[in-house]
Amino acid sequence: MIEKAMWYYGRVAILWSLWGERNPRIFEI
Repeated sequence: MIEKAMWYYGRVAILWSLWGERNPRIFEI
């Protein structure tokens, strides 16, 4: 269960970083 959570968390972090690069406006809030 922990491994699954870490994998999911890592995936979200990658998607968030990619989204942040495309839409830097989010970080201005």
